[in-house]
Amino acid sequence: MLSLLLEDGVVSVSALETLFSRANENQQSVAPPMKKQKTSASSSMTKIPKQKQQHQQTSKKKKNFDTSNCLYRQIVFQLAYDGSSYQGFTENLVADDVNNTNSSSSSSSSTPSIINDTVEFHMFKALQKAKLVVDRYSCNYTRCGRTDRGVSAFGQMICLKVRSKFPISTPLTSLPPNSHTPLDSKAEMDYCKMMNSLLPDAIRFISWAPVSEDFSARFSCKSRVYKYFFVRRDLDIAKMNIGLAKIIGDHDFRNLAKMNVTNVSNYHRLLYDARVVLPPDHPGDKARDVCYFEIKGQAFLWHMIRNIVSVAFFIGKGLEDPSVYDQLLDVTTMPGKPNYDMALDTPLVLHACNFNTLKLGNSAPSLWELTRHLEARWEDHALKATQAKDLLHAIGDLEVHTVDMANLRNSFLKKWRRGKNGGSGSGSGSGSGSGSGSGSGSGSGISNTNTNTNTNTNTNTNTNSNSNNNTHITWREALESLRAEGLVPSPAKQGAHQKLAERNGGSSYEEKISNMKGKKKERYNKNQTKKEASDAIEDNSAFYARAQALG
Repeated sequence: MLSLLLEDGVVSVSALETLFSRANENQQSVAPPMKKQKTSASSSMTKIPKQKQQHQQTSKKKKNFDTSNCLYRQIVFQLAYDGSSYQGFTENLVADDVNNTNSSSSSSSSTPSIINDTVEFHMFKALQKAKLVVDRYSCNYTRCGRTDRGVSAFGQMICLKVRSKFPISTPLTSLPPNSHTPLDSKAEMDYCKMMNSLLPDAIRFISWAPVSEDFSARFSCKSRVYKYFFVRRDLDIAKMNIGLAKIIGDHDFRNLAKMNVTNVSNYHRLLYDARVVLPPDHPGDKARDVCYFEIKGQAFLWHMIRNIVSVAFFIGKGLEDPSVYDQLLDVTTMPGKPNYDMALDTPLVLHACNFNTLKLGNSAPSLWELTRHLEARWEDHALKATQAKDLLHAIGDLEVHTVDMANLRNSFLKKWRRGKNGGSGSGSGSGSGSGSGSGSGSGSGISNTNTNTNTNTNTNTNTNSNSNNNTHITWREALESLRAEGLVPSPAKQGAHQKLAERNGGSSYEEKISNMKGKKKERYNKNQTKKEASDAIEDNSAFYARAQALG
C-alpha cells in the first residue's frame, strides 16, 4: 500500500485513484449499496411463508360454485353412526329460534354457531364440501330421530334437497328413481360413496331414494324400532317380558321418560311391540349371552327407551314385580315420576325407521366398502372381548385362602341382609357397561338372586376343594361356591333397592308448569300460542295422515 502512495516520497495522484477504486470494490463485496439494501430489506419483510403461498395460489384458483345452474332434487337417506364418538345426532345451535332462520346467508348474524361435536355437524360439513347443499337452512332438511349422546343408529333417516348431476332442464320425472339403477354415465351420482369418502369412519351413508317435497323424514315415518343390547347374566328374562307386555298400546309414559314440559304437553305414545330377544339356544355358558330389547312404536319421548329398560332390569333382578309398569303408567295415582336412574346410553341403537311405500336403493360398491368397514370394527371388538374372556378364565386358576373367602362371603351376606331389611336407595337397574348389572349389595357389585340364602355368619364356606384340610382353593371353586348361594359378581356397584312405588315422586306436569320462570316460561307460552293456532305441525292430524301416506 505504501509503495503505491509514495513515489520518491511524493504522493502520486494515480496511486490515490487506484487506492479509492480498490476501497470501493472491498465495500461492495462486504455490503450492497443502500438502495439495494432497502430493496432487500423490503423483500425480506414481505416474504410469504411457503405454506401461505400455496394457500394463496389455491385461493386464487378457487372459484365460487354456481348453484343457479344446478338441478336439486328431494332425497331421503339412510345412515348409520357410532354414537359413542359424538355429543348426539342433532347439531346444537346457539339461537332462540332456529326454525325462524330461513336465510341461506353464511353470515354470523343469521347463522347460529355450533356449540358441540355432533353427527349433524360432520354430515353437513361433508354435504357442503361435496357441493350437494349450500347450507342446512336452504335444503328443506328434516330428520326422523333425535338420538342422544352415546346412542347409535343403523336406520336413521334424513330428507333434504341435494344437487343432481343432471342439467337443470331435466324433468324430475325422468331422473333415475334410486341407486338400484346401474351407476353408469346416464345414472345419478353415487351419493353414499361421495359422502362416505368425506365423513369420519364412525358415520356411514347406506341408501337413498327420491321423494316428493311434501315428504318429511319425521312425520312421514310410520314406526321406529329401537334395540338395546345387554348381557344376560342372571336376569329373569321371562319376568321381564311379562312386564314389557304391559306397556304395549297407547299409554301416558311421563313416568317412563324425561318430561320436557317446555315443548311437550302430550305424553301419550303408541307402542306396537316390546320384548327381550334371546340368542339361539346353545349348551355353553348362558350368563354371557348377548340379548337385546326390541321396542317398536310410532314415536318416543325423551329418554323413554332407557327408562323402560332400567325398570325392566329391576324386574329381571327380582327387585320389582312386573306389575310396577302398571303403577308407573297410572299417572292419576303416581302423577310425579319416582327418582331412579335410566339405563346407559351406549348399548342403545335406533335400528329402523319404517315408511309405508318408500323403497331405498343401494349401490354395490358403496355396500362393499360399508361391509369392509363393519367387518374391521367387529373384528377389533371381538378380539378385545376374547382377550377379556381369556383373562377371566386365567384368574380362575389363582388360589385364595379359605378363611379369606369365608370372610368375603359373610360381608356380602350382611350387606345383602341390611338392604333387604329396610335399606333405601335410588339405584338403577341399568348397571354395567352392557346395561345389565343390578346388584343389591351396598356398593359391592354382588347380585343376590337366591332369596333363601342362609345368612349365617359361620366362617366355614362350602367349596369344591379336594380335601377339607386344604387351606387354599382356586378362585374358580370359590366363585362356584358363591353362585350356589345366589351371590353372583356383577359389573355394577349397586346400592340397596327401594321399591319404586315407595319412593318420593318428582314434580307433576302441572307443578312444573307453575314453577316455570324466565326464558323457559317464555318458550312455553310461545309454544302454547303456536299450538292453539294450529301452527304446530306436531299436532296437525291431517298432516300426519297425508305425510304417512306419502311415506
